[in-house]
Amino acid sequence: MHASLILMFVGWIVLGPAPFLSSLFDSVAGAWISQIVGLLVLGTAVGLATIPAYGVMLAQIEIRLPDHPSQTRSDMASAIFNAVQSLGEGLGPVLGGAFTAALPSTKAVNCSDDCHSGFPYGTLVFGGVLLAYSVPLWCVLSRPRSAESRLTESKPVPDFEDSISQHIEEYDCLSPVSPGSSSMN
Repeated sequence: MHASLILMFVGWIVLGPAPFLSSLFDSVAGAWISQIVGLLVLGTAVGLATIPAYGVMLAQIEIRLPDHPSQTRSDMASAIFNAVQSLGEGLGPVLGGAFTAALPSTKAVNCSDDCHSGFPYGTLVFGGVLLAYSVPLWCVLSRPRSAESRLTESKPVPDFEDSISQHIEEYDCLSPVSPGSSSMN
């Protein structure tokens, strides 16, 4: 997750591009490269962050609700994950527009007219927030194992791969369904 935050910072400052990088991208080809590389890096970074986040959410629900059926716990993790992601996708453009309007304007890359925007500074500020967040995250994630085990002494954190294997065995979702048989258990 730490690496994904650093990659997000890189993606945002290239996407803007940040004012100190604008001379690198001030051409038609440069503007396209800025957009393509920035979005590619951001998409990769988001994928690197969301996959472990869902696994952690599922593991925490399994610890806190051990008496619930595993499908219910998985459904809860999925519902929370999707609800929060959707909320962020709704708030993001609103907050991004407010940041863009409130921050200083600079000339957009490859623009010959009066096209000033706060977007380059907005992406720099947002990337900086992500980079700043990576520092305490690194401190939390890099602490010794013994400290982590003290937090979960009552029940150990299940291994995510074991959890997936258990779901596959429990629901037998990889076995072929023979004609005439029901796929529901």
